[in-house]
Amino acid sequence: MIFEQSKTLCKKGGAHSGKEVIMICVNPECDTRRLCCLACIDEFHRKHELISLYKFNDMLKVLTEQSLPETKSAIIASVSDF
Repeated sequence: MIFEQSKTLCKKGGAHSGKEVIMICVNPECDTRRLCCLACIDEFHRKHELISLYKFNDMLKVLTEQSLPETKSAIIASVSDF
């Protein structure tokens, strides 16, 4: 996997505490595009376009395999910031 697929918890706090992030909001009109737990989705992203972390990882894998080695390193480095 491009990034560690370990359990990542939501950083929002409150009702989101302890909930695992499972999706990424990719809605271009969303002001808070980010990693989302179920509470985030319910509260902020209900009708937004979302993709699972697994699908996102697969998409990155395809992109990096098609990229030049230095571009691949840059993409992997940028993903580690999630």
